Amino acid sequence: MLNGKPSAMLSFLCVLALLSCARAPESVSTPKIIQGHAAEALSYPVVALLKEDSGGVWYAYCSGVMIAADRLLTAAHCTQSSLGEVYEASSLRVQWGQKDPEADLSQALAVASVFVHPHYNPAAMGKDKDGLIKPGAAYDIALWTLQQPITNPLFHPAAIMPPAELSASLQNEQEILLLGYGQTSAWGSPWEKRQLMEAITLYKPRLVWNVRRRELVNGRLITRTVSLEFPGATEVEFYAGDRHLPDTCKGDSGGPAMMKDAGGEWKLLGLTSRGDANCDRGGVYTLVPLMQSWFAGL
Repeated sequence: MLNGKPSAMLSFLCVLALLSCARAPESVSTPKIIQGHAAEALSYPVVALLKEDSGGVWYAYCSGVMIAADRLLTAAHCTQSSLGEVYEASSLRVQWGQKDPEADLSQALAVASVFVHPHYNPAAMGKDKDGLIKPGAAYDIALWTLQQPITNPLFHPAAIMPPAELSASLQNEQEILLLGYGQTSAWGSPWEKRQLMEAITLYKPRLVWNVRRRELVNGRLITRTVSLEFPGATEVEFYAGDRHLPDTCKGDSGGPAMMKDAGGEWKLLGLTSRGDANCDRGGVYTLVPLMQSWFAGL
């Protein structure tokens, strides 16, 4: 996710004038895949989520992953408004297998129902007191069902990583496959054409960050650099990526993060949740295998 994000007005003026400008303090982005490349949409169970703007125009705003022909997982924050209101299923559409998900709406799939995890906590999505975004317990996951199943013979749902393999998988640095319909530049236009992107990043079992703190020492306010270390995973989330590695960003939220199982097959491990606003230092993903007891009963 990203390093720093200008205010809305600064960003607008910068775009109009085609000039660079100073960046404001860091902010949180709702994850786009950076440093990735185009993927074949028919080869993956990844979908673009669409809703209407105030002018009645449908646009792709998040990603998701099919776990059955008529069931998909995505982020909870893609399923409700900033005011906490869950979107009506009738106001949503899903596109699978489309090179441009906004081009041919006749192929869009209607949504039958949406379910947000009962423990979803938007307050846990932000930064801590040191300005860091790290794994916690936001439960940023939702299940959607479709009115009609996908019947294309090329379609295959995602297989979920067995929970029994999680402990071994999350012990060492491992490759993570990221997929999503987000922007390909942190500062790109939200109206740019969307397409499915993929990239490989790394799971980090330990996170080490250097932060600057201001402290009062002998009556003087000083700034010093402190090295902080955190585990790369909690009971419900994990962290993947780092500086100079591919990253997810705005529009990739809810898309899959996959890891190879013991047999070398890509399995669904997580869903893109959140990260730094510059999309260049990694981000947090919801652990799907540990959520199965919830969504399996819906």
